[in-house]
Amino acid sequence: MVGNLNDIQFDEKFDYITLIGVLEYAGKFTNTAEPYLDFLKSIKKMLKPDGVLIVAIENKLGLKYWAGRKEDHTGVQFESLEGYISDKGVKTFGKTDLTNLLETAGFQNSQFYYPMPDYKLPTQIFSDDCFPKVGELEKVTPSYDTEQTVCFEEYLVFNNIIQNGHFDLFANSFLVFSENYEGTAK
Repeated sequence: MVGNLNDIQFDEKFDYITLIGVLEYAGKFTNTAEPYLDFLKSIKKMLKPDGVLIVAIENKLGLKYWAGRKEDHTGVQFESLEGYISDKGVKTFGKTDLTNLLETAGFQNSQFYYPMPDYKLPTQIFSDDCFPKVGELEKVTPSYDTEQTVCFEEYLVFNNIIQNGHFDLFANSFLVFSENYEGTAK
C-alpha cells in the first residue's frame, strides 16, 4: 500500500503492522506538534489488542555516522548526531529515545534487534540476548550509495564498543518488535 496512513481508514484491525523505513518520515506527513508520537498512536489504533508493531529504522547514534557517513535521509554529515537542528521533518532516534516514544504511544515489551550493517541490507542480525563478539564485525560493509570520508576503521571501533558492552547504543539501525498495550497511552 502506498499513501499517507493518516488519511486511510480500515474496517478491521491488524495482527501486525510494519513500519520499515517509515517512522522517520512522520514529521513530513503528520501535521501535529508531536508528529512521531501522534503517528504511533494512530498506528496503535489499527492493531488488535494483542497485535505487534514492527519498526525498522536507522539509529541516529549509529557508528557509521560517527565515522563520517552522511545522514541517510538528509544527506548532511553529522546531522543526526547534532540533533537535526535544520528540522526537515525527518529524523531517526537513539535506542532510549525510541523506547520512550514507543512506551509513551502505548506499546510495551519492545524487543530490539540490530541488523548489520543496517536494516536495508543486513548480513547479520543481533539481539540484546546475542551481541556480536569481538572480531565478528570485521566485514562492516561500506556505503555504496554516497561518498564517504573515512574517519576511522569502523570494525576496530566496534570491537572496543563490544568489549565495553555498548553495541546496542551504536548499532547502525534497529529492528524493533513492540506489543500493543491494552491500557491507555501515557
